[in-house]
Amino acid sequence: MEINFLGFSFSLTWFLVGAIFIIYICNDLWIRSYWTRHGLKSPRSVPIFGNTLQWTKGIQHSFLDYFKEQGTIFGVYDFHRPGLCITDVDLLRDIMVKDFGSFTNRWVTPLFSDDLKDALFNSKDEHWKGVRNIVTPTFSAAKMKLMSPLINKCADRLLKHLEKRQELHGNIECRELVGAFVMDTIASCAFGLNIDCQENRFGPFVTNAKKAFSGNIFTSPYLLLVSLFPWTLPILEYLDFNIIDRKSTQFFADIIKKTSAVRRESKNSDSAKRIDYLQLLLDAQERDITGNNKNKADGIHGDPEDEAIDEGGLQKKSSKKIRLNESEVISQALIFFLAGYETTNTTCGFLLYFLATNPDVQDKLVDEINDVAPKAEDVGYQSLSKMPYLEQIFCETERIYPPAIMIDRVCNEPFNVNGFTVPKGMRIFIPIYTIHRNPNLWPAPETFDPERFRKENREKHHPCAWMPFGTGPRACVGMRFAIMEAKMVIVRILQKYQIETCPQTEMPPKQATNGFLSPPNGITLRAVKRN
Repeated sequence: MEINFLGFSFSLTWFLVGAIFIIYICNDLWIRSYWTRHGLKSPRSVPIFGNTLQWTKGIQHSFLDYFKEQGTIFGVYDFHRPGLCITDVDLLRDIMVKDFGSFTNRWVTPLFSDDLKDALFNSKDEHWKGVRNIVTPTFSAAKMKLMSPLINKCADRLLKHLEKRQELHGNIECRELVGAFVMDTIASCAFGLNIDCQENRFGPFVTNAKKAFSGNIFTSPYLLLVSLFPWTLPILEYLDFNIIDRKSTQFFADIIKKTSAVRRESKNSDSAKRIDYLQLLLDAQERDITGNNKNKADGIHGDPEDEAIDEGGLQKKSSKKIRLNESEVISQALIFFLAGYETTNTTCGFLLYFLATNPDVQDKLVDEINDVAPKAEDVGYQSLSKMPYLEQIFCETERIYPPAIMIDRVCNEPFNVNGFTVPKGMRIFIPIYTIHRNPNLWPAPETFDPERFRKENREKHHPCAWMPFGTGPRACVGMRFAIMEAKMVIVRILQKYQIETCPQTEMPPKQATNGFLSPPNGITLRAVKRN
């Protein structure tokens, strides 16, 4: 059958194809005029993809450019979904703290991983609040003090392997060396496993950890398909497609399951009882929504710092009780490893780089270490708290290279932002990397300057000007552990070695474009043994 239109003859099939195409383009143009129609600026977008193609070259760079061009509040298009980007720190304090009830949840990335579906960052509303109240006490000061000896043992192995590599090669690749230490630490503190990833760099633990972060979610064909055709999501979920390597997450999930089973079978045995993250999660299956553990037999309660963090009124009394099921235990333990491995590894690599390129800063830090913790056995949770200059260096490193370059929130109810009503369900983009490089907040933002975080200077900072772990009730629950782990390994290294640049040092290190900042070429430095 043919149709005559404006003097041209078309088959019915081609006519329908053309009509659908025209309707699709018109719909696309209408959607991508959303911000213009609402009076807000937005960067140039393209049909179908919106702004997402720009993000494949490094979302941190894209949003920094947007900020310079569009200002502190602007719109973006995540394929066909309009999203609002906010870098105004006063507004962010409202969204993330004051009016948290209107922005409780995070955006859940489709096809992220079945093994992570019950992780804390994916949880919503009251269920999230219950899980958060259960998990938070596991990162108390008292628990950190118990974990610090485990971290110190892993640091002993790191120094042993560092000496071997230094003698054989002269130079060290920091992310490879520290990454192995981080894997050892998390295996011990989270899973209760005594392994030596530094000796077995190509074993399954190391290989699967690297696989989990080898992809780029912005170029995932599955995510592209779901974004363009949302109706395909149930099909892809049924077929078990994931944007994170499925075999790598399954490897760690199996370890957690087996270890959990052994713990439960031997729960009455003192020799089987370990004070690590997995055991604390298993114990937390008897904890109610207020975070009050019914079994205080561990005998470590009562420390003033041991109280659960109460941000935004999370500890309000409730008659409702929640217990972690097996899937939730696995998800919380798994995200501890995956998130902790990549972020802490990258932070330590950049921190060592800054020490090598700023020898005066390194010398001042070494003097502080010699005063507070000159020996390996002196290094622990308490002694780290007595090193203010180490804290300054850590904070400045996290400012320039934050572990989370982008976080988000989802609007739960209509909310007014400078005259624009944010509709329910809209995603709010919060580009941490951009905020940390805002010259109005941080003069000469590209310059490494630990003096920014001296006590008298830090008090002048806006609360949302520095938030590498987020802020408010949905801040990173494991930040206390991550900070302790990073500081301990830096101190242990500097007790024995001077860190210097070498001809292979990339200055500045190139940044990854897959949603993390980990340098694709690594960070190569020289370690010189101290007299």
